[in-house]
Amino acid sequence: MTTDESPSLVRPKRRAGKVLLTIGLVVLIGAAIYVRNITKPRATPPPPLPVPNAYDAFLKSASAVPDLMPNQGKFDEASLEALKAYVQEHLKTIEEVRGGLGKPARVPLIYNSDLTKAMDRVQNLRRLSRLVQANAVLAARENRHDDAARLYVDLVRLGPMIGQGGLWIDVLVGVAVESIGQAGLQKEVPHIGKERLRESLAALRETSNGRETFAEVKNTEAYWSEHTMPFHILLMLRMNAGYERLVEPTNQAGNKAILRASSGNQQLQLRIARQLYKLDQGDEPEQDSRLVPDYLPELPPNPVTSPGAQP
Repeated sequence: MTTDESPSLVRPKRRAGKVLLTIGLVVLIGAAIYVRNITKPRATPPPPLPVPNAYDAFLKSASAVPDLMPNQGKFDEASLEALKAYVQEHLKTIEEVRGGLGKPARVPLIYNSDLTKAMDRVQNLRRLSRLVQANAVLAARENRHDDAARLYVDLVRLGPMIGQGGLWIDVLVGVAVESIGQAGLQKEVPHIGKERLRESLAALRETSNGRETFAEVKNTEAYWSEHTMPFHILLMLRMNAGYERLVEPTNQAGNKAILRASSGNQQLQLRIARQLYKLDQGDEPEQDSRLVPDYLPELPPNPVTSPGAQP
């Protein structure tokens, strides 16, 4: 205190300084709380990975499949000799795939914004699925239609398994694999017997009932982003709702893919049930309601209105 300042003037200045300091602390605490709230995780953690994980077995099997395929992957136009040689060489791998179907499988998330490893593994799994497809095409071309149908069902089951618990990149590749199986099975329906039809129908229902919903995949994608995206970027996106705008196109594309796979599955269920009805009754039913309960416990639900299908 200088000699010309009186105590009565110094005390108000000190009080004003304390008030400003208090206000500053309150602002800082409020800002910290705001930042914490806006950047806190909004997605729930994924379930633990199963032990053992069939996904790991699929990846191991995929590593044995070469890039080179008969006729560059155009199996319908490849020579039978080339197809037979390709399938025979990798018959053990095909059996390994079948051995893993129905077992618990979940994609291990890689918390890294560099998706190179994720791209590599989905490409390997896609190549594995093409091997199974080659065997199915070979069986169909040799008029072994029951075998062909079983292999296409394997693809229908494999698709969701290699996308289960993964990001959209995993799910979309899984949908592509499943779609190949659905298209192939559709062609085989008129050529296969009752037992294979019933087995195929049961597999389709199991796949449909176990499919991940849009909401579940969206949550996984959000959880991965929260644990991968740099803090300052996440903060800026959350402050102006930019995160939702950023991921919306991907979510919409993913939702359409899930709906497409679900719709394809349900149309196949109806197709097979009608074929079973025709084999028993001599003609297809006039109404699908006649398929219940002898061929279907209930008619497949509309995938557009199913819970969890829409964003």
